[in-house]
Amino acid sequence: MFGEPLASSTRMKTWLIVGWVLLQIACFNGQAADAVAPCQVHVILFVPADVKPPAQYQQRVNETVAYCEAFFGREFKRWGHEKVVMPFRRGANGHVEVTVMRGKEKAAQYKPVEVRGEVMDALRAQNKVSANRQVWWIMVYAGDPPKKFGGYLGGFGVEIGGWAVCNFDTRPGRIDPAAQLGSDFLEDLTLKGM
Repeated sequence: MFGEPLASSTRMKTWLIVGWVLLQIACFNGQAADAVAPCQVHVILFVPADVKPPAQYQQRVNETVAYCEAFFGREFKRWGHEKVVMPFRRGANGHVEVTVMRGKEKAAQYKPVEVRGEVMDALRAQNKVSANRQVWWIMVYAGDPPKKFGGYLGGFGVEIGGWAVCNFDTRPGRIDPAAQLGSDFLEDLTLKGM
């Protein structure tokens, strides 16, 4: 559309950088950095009513977040940004904090906007939406592969902060933080979309 298409890995890196910029916009929301609390990314594992929750989700979430942190760290350092603070929430044990939520409907009933709406309504009812400097990363588990949640979507709202909905994949394997984003395993996991 605007000349020659970018190479696949360059295109993936471009989208991840754009994603990081959007994350920062959602986190800062036009306010001075020293006047507000730091941005926080909350990981939600959303499991529809007709799906059994995955047993080993914590390791996959930890690996996914570690890959994102390593990728962003490398890319920002390459562009001269040395003091990047990663906003992912971790517990005292070092694991990424994950909130598991059960859906009210079957997997086939959900699209990204419906998932986001149900998750945010549940979080509001629990008084967990307290500020707009939050990002809600909602991973939808539709079952073991080849089943998957097909919709990927993200946005920003003044009342809730930033949000993204994506598929949570449990296929066997380990996410190597040093792997190329376009490697076969990461492509299968759709890590670029996440």
